[in-house]
Amino acid sequence: MKKLTAFGSGAWALAILTGLFAWLSPDASFYPGPILALLLVVTATGVLLVGAMLPAWPLGGPKSAGAAVAAAIAPLVAAALALILAARGLLPHPALPLLFILLVGFGARAWALGRPKHPMAWTGDLLAGLTLVASLFIVIPALLLAAGGQVLWSVATPSFGHTVEKVRVTNVLVPHRFAPHAGITATTAGLALQAIANTGTTYRDAGLIEPAGSSPMPWLPEGGPFAAWSGDSVMRHALGGLTPAERRWLQQVGAHPALPLFDTVAFAGALDPWASLKVPLAPGMNAFGLPFPRMLPIRSAARLQLYRAALAAADRKPAVADSLTREVISFGLRLRDDSDILIGTLIGTTIAREGGLTLAALWRAGGHASEADALILGLQSSPTATDAMDTLARRLSPRENRARVIRAAMAPENGRSLRYEHLSVLGVASCTDLRELLYGPTPAALEAFTSAAALFQRTEKEAAVYALLTHGIVAVQ
Repeated sequence: MKKLTAFGSGAWALAILTGLFAWLSPDASFYPGPILALLLVVTATGVLLVGAMLPAWPLGGPKSAGAAVAAAIAPLVAAALALILAARGLLPHPALPLLFILLVGFGARAWALGRPKHPMAWTGDLLAGLTLVASLFIVIPALLLAAGGQVLWSVATPSFGHTVEKVRVTNVLVPHRFAPHAGITATTAGLALQAIANTGTTYRDAGLIEPAGSSPMPWLPEGGPFAAWSGDSVMRHALGGLTPAERRWLQQVGAHPALPLFDTVAFAGALDPWASLKVPLAPGMNAFGLPFPRMLPIRSAARLQLYRAALAAADRKPAVADSLTREVISFGLRLRDDSDILIGTLIGTTIAREGGLTLAALWRAGGHASEADALILGLQSSPTATDAMDTLARRLSPRENRARVIRAAMAPENGRSLRYEHLSVLGVASCTDLRELLYGPTPAALEAFTSAAALFQRTEKEAAVYALLTHGIVAVQ
């Protein structure tokens, strides 16, 4: 029996660690960090392996009793069984695996004490070895996941400091957006956005429907006097005077037949970012493979509107120029506010910012230099602030990074896409710790999903995407 002490200790240590990691919440302050957790797992495994070799040394020595070996290996077998039962829902509470392990382990010990101490035959050795290997094959990967999976919270969790700052600065443009038209639905606006994305290209994504209204004519020609110029640059140039060739070019591009699509999005009170998604979704689709409109034509359409504003300003029509510029700001902010995909928010932010700089150039030409300077200053992001945010995120422990993700997913000021990105990270949480792998998200993570449920289910297609995002998340409505 003495030779089995190390083996039994290692088996008990691995079994208890399995039960504890199935029980402990990764949000708890006393959840062990990855280094300590890995050290505990490696030490327990080492003790078990050394203890497994001691009964066979010296060669030809007396063998351990079969009952004693069974009692020593029982906690490890119980841990493997507990994981299997919990995965099948037969141990419905996180504390039950640990209780199951203790009951089986102590029950086997009590049974062994009353059994004869007959040495184990070679068939017993073979059976014990196979049982040990099979149990370790289940327990060790689970423990490595529990111990090392949390490293992903520091390594793979993105920091959106720069994105948050870019979105924040465009809040200065909110007072300059147009009031929405009540007759434009979120679905209508979403389909118009897809038609804008389809304009000027023959590419069609098989997962997206093709709404009416798009045109084969590109939003902007590849060449010309203002090719690739920003809207504010063209505005400043036009205010100084246009050549006949430049005027003709602006008049030509400004007569695009698909411009009413732009108005639909700009004056919408809401936009369904998934309005063009084909449902039901294709089998095997996940939240990371969802198709979405192409962004380059959308940005070109907004720039065309700013070119039209520049032409109006050159023609001494400041009210028209002001209206067109504010329409671009409204368009960009609508895309920023209602996109679920981060690239949509970034493109919307870029469009709104370019519209704001164009408006500032128009104001300056109208004698409102101080207002123009204030607007330009408000649109400048702070690299120091964003760098500090990203540096802080890199210094946080895995558990603190996880808490940061949960807070960001619940923060209304982050907007749809940032909350969607953080919920996507939480959606794969079951791959990073044993508790959530077996029992779904912790109460804190579940609260993040439930708090955002109404935001991401305004329409039928948004609800379909949210269901995909939360697939496998227990108790999410």
